[in-house]
Amino acid sequence: MTTVFMLLVTLAAKAQQLDSCGLDDTPTLNHQEATYLNFFFKDTRGSFNFLNKSAVFITGSSGHTIGTKSAYFRDVSSWMADGNSIVTSYAILNVDQVNQSGGYEVILFYWVKVSPSPKAVIRKINARTSLVP
Repeated sequence: MTTVFMLLVTLAAKAQQLDSCGLDDTPTLNHQEATYLNFFFKDTRGSFNFLNKSAVFITGSSGHTIGTKSAYFRDVSSWMADGNSIVTSYAILNVDQVNQSGGYEVILFYWVKVSPSPKAVIRKINARTSLVP
């Protein structure tokens, strides 16, 4: 009974915390966003901390669409409200990739069946930013 209660309290706390996530589309992850991601990926992230990291959001079944932070957290919140979780993963970029991407430190994939390589994502980022005057 205690385990179930703790799980419900944890889920409720995370759902409440999501109200402060994705309020803007800046790439820098704020405290609440990082806390959620650190919790969600706790079994796979090792010592990586999402706090103040610059993230690019990739979506679409083949990962060819650059999404937004607000859409990502809106999907997370919606699915959690229904008792589900979003299909999401991440890739931490190395120093060279951070430089090549214009400063992104992590790629967050959501609703992607086959994640493209960081190199492919960086090409997409650079193609998009080269069109901006």
